Amino acid sequence: MQHRITVDCHPALGINRPEKELQKFQALHPMFSYQVEEVPESVAKALKAAKEIVIVGLGGSVLPLRALLDLHPRSQDLLYLDSVDPRRVEKVFNQLRDPLFCVVSKSGETLEIQILLAEILKRFGDNKILAVTDSKSGKLRALATEKKWLSLSIPSELGGRFTHFTVFHRALLENWGVSFEALLMRARSQIEELKNSSQSLELLKRMLFNEGVSHHIFWHYGQAREGMALWMQQVLAESLGKTRADGQRFGILPTVLEGPQAQHFVLQLLMDGPQNSALWFLEPSAVQKTESALERGLWVLAESTKQSFLERVPNPKLSQSVISSSLTSIEDAVDLIVLIQAFIEYLADDFNIPAFDQPGVERGKTIARELWSKSKK
Repeated sequence: MQHRITVDCHPALGINRPEKELQKFQALHPMFSYQVEEVPESVAKALKAAKEIVIVGLGGSVLPLRALLDLHPRSQDLLYLDSVDPRRVEKVFNQLRDPLFCVVSKSGETLEIQILLAEILKRFGDNKILAVTDSKSGKLRALATEKKWLSLSIPSELGGRFTHFTVFHRALLENWGVSFEALLMRARSQIEELKNSSQSLELLKRMLFNEGVSHHIFWHYGQAREGMALWMQQVLAESLGKTRADGQRFGILPTVLEGPQAQHFVLQLLMDGPQNSALWFLEPSAVQKTESALERGLWVLAESTKQSFLERVPNPKLSQSVISSSLTSIEDAVDLIVLIQAFIEYLADDFNIPAFDQPGVERGKTIARELWSKSKK
């Protein structure tokens, strides 16, 4: 059941060693347990009753959700408050009639969340809040307890960018009639396959982190795949962009491109400029001629761009490694999420990288809170 990625690269990157000689993936991180509690009836009723569901959160609070949910047709019903840009906030607020604000933050300490929550309370009161936060501690957990808000827990042992399978995600999917248990069973099955064979993880390592690669390009076609591309960018940058214990700096800059728009402004550079990027296409599956012109057009443009790179694969001086993933369903999303989660642990073990913290991010948050306090005086 492992995610069926298609990989095209020069033969020199291939794996020639038997499985017993490869590093073994062990799935030691708590995220691989995939144990999720039941959704409280009060939360299920609130989600069903709301005319608009607004997700309030940033980065790791929201991207794992989008990576999982964006492939579902009902994902278009969700609204996101993921910025304090006044115009973007007003655009969301102007659409609301009877909203439920799902405020997602592990600690509640992020400045943007504090600003957005204050604005929501000022305009809509405090009876339209579902707090999704740390199960034991933190500012948002304390506030939810004090205000008696509806709440759901994020396990304390999980960092934000690895929270794909939480009770909040379960609540949203089950509100749409999706069997969350079936998705969990799929994830568990894939982990067992990866523990038995590290071949796909080793190949990804060679594709993405060989000496000739200095950029990762995640090129998604269609908004249904945007959340996955953005999460892949975040998880590789935030997990692997680190200074190791020996003082060596590690990491490769990942970039998200949106197709077909990006064909008109960066394709020329990627084709004829420096050959230093690994390209990963997230695309729709092949369409039938009975489907709409828009659907056929999106697939044709994705396929033609990918093929223009594949033509060059046999020549190692002109080619860049090309990976492609067909993403058309939530099941496809589950497969790819699990593969990337496993890859992070696999690479961190192999290269001795502290993949599960984010000290650079935390320092920026501390400075932001200090400046915010000074700005109010």
